[in-house]
Amino acid sequence: MDFIKKLQNKPDGEKKIILWSVIIFAAIIFIGLWLYVCSKNLKEFQESDILKQVNYPSADFPEFEAPAGTDEDFEEFEKIIQELENER
Repeated sequence: MDFIKKLQNKPDGEKKIILWSVIIFAAIIFIGLWLYVCSKNLKEFQESDILKQVNYPSADFPEFEAPAGTDEDFEEFEKIIQELENER
């Protein structure tokens, strides 16, 4: 209780300095703990191979092969594109 009485008798400037010092000290401790827990969780996550444990549904898609086009086909396609652009 003596500490509180001494603190109450100090000027406002010193009280603010003490308050902010305590807040910064507590923030540093909390940030350190947060970083420690985050790094620990990341290590556990990387070691757990959770992606291998999840059974995603497999989808078998047939391979698509584009038909080979000739130069005439490409020229006709370019004409169609130009016609569509001219209609705008």
